[in-house]
Amino acid sequence: MRQREVVLHGGSRKRIVLPSISPQSSASCTNRKADNGPPRLGRKNPCGGCSRSRRCRYSLFRNVRTQQPAPPNITDSQKRPVAIPAQNLKWVQVRPGQETSALWGDRQVGPYGSFNRFAAGFEDRRHYHTRDLHSVVVSGTVVVQSGEAPAQELGPGSYGFLPGGTPHTHSCKAGTPCVLFVQQDGPGDSVSVEK
Repeated sequence: MRQREVVLHGGSRKRIVLPSISPQSSASCTNRKADNGPPRLGRKNPCGGCSRSRRCRYSLFRNVRTQQPAPPNITDSQKRPVAIPAQNLKWVQVRPGQETSALWGDRQVGPYGSFNRFAAGFEDRRHYHTRDLHSVVVSGTVVVQSGEAPAQELGPGSYGFLPGGTPHTHSCKAGTPCVLFVQQDGPGDSVSVEK
């Protein structure tokens, strides 16, 4: 078996193992349609019946490369190590009882990640987000009610996922402020929903 290093999106590298490949004529390829050949990565063999031809070997590499998820839209200035101590976060008031601190990206124009901080006892209106939203509770206890499901309490370390368009409410349980890490793959929004 041979190994080959492949450069993936974002510049990372991955080593893959290739099966032994012996040169074959096109006639022998047509007689080997039942041959399983190298891994096909969940797709039909792009080379017809012969999975061992030179063309197929390069198709295999092309498939490995293109099956990686596209990296977030990161500018060159953001491609360096970043460490922000909690005391250096810049908090901006969104509305009474809610503040946000951007970590990367811009919520108004594209993918982003940020912290949201809610005052103890904060209760939000029923709303939805156009895009999927991932969140992790950093501190406090958040009470979330989405769709028709009953309300659920999420403490520190809890993860939440809201598919785009899912009506929901959330509140911060009284006693301590709540901080959530939130991430979306596009601009963020909050659209009010009538009950």
